[in-house]
Amino acid sequence: MKSIEIIVSFFVGVSATIAGTYFFSLCNWLPFKKFKGTGVIKIFDNQAQATKSILNDIKQSKILYVLTMKGESFSNKEDSPLAKYLCDAEKQHRYLVSSLDNPYLKIRKDELDKENMEDAVLLSLHNFQEAQKKNQNIELKQHEEIVRFRIIFTTNYLYLSFQEVKIAGKKSPILKIRKDSSMYRNFFSLFNDLWEKYPSV
Repeated sequence: MKSIEIIVSFFVGVSATIAGTYFFSLCNWLPFKKFKGTGVIKIFDNQAQATKSILNDIKQSKILYVLTMKGESFSNKEDSPLAKYLCDAEKQHRYLVSSLDNPYLKIRKDELDKENMEDAVLLSLHNFQEAQKKNQNIELKQHEEIVRFRIIFTTNYLYLSFQEVKIAGKKSPILKIRKDSSMYRNFFSLFNDLWEKYPSV
């Protein structure tokens, strides 16, 4: 219970900070630099707009850590440019994707009115496992957490997006956050805690 309480408390503060940052940046009521203490340096409207930046940072990074639900954006090189470096053996890859037993999978399935959510998870798992045969630096685990966000870590940046009701995660805004910030450090600690919690696939 302690870990859950910590996570809840942390995200109340984080959500308020992000909401304020995003709101003021959209309305231009205050210069965006006023919020530089949050570590947020850019907000992309969606995954498509963030792709070029993410790829540039992955290319220069020694790590690629991802906490997500399905992981299809990182497992299928034919459908997603973000999977470009999947077989880059010079990087340490860690992918934490949803288990089929995750209760959030059904919640999200109902929200998006999608019938093939489980099939998408299975396909991503298959793609990751096939990539592992070519790249021994890929580590894969499955989680059962109800997390309404996706996190992507490179050496120097965190890309954070939230899942809104009725809106696919790819269409949600993505925040780019510097490494030298409390948000990066706290989300990195959260990722590591969850990583230690679950066994390898």
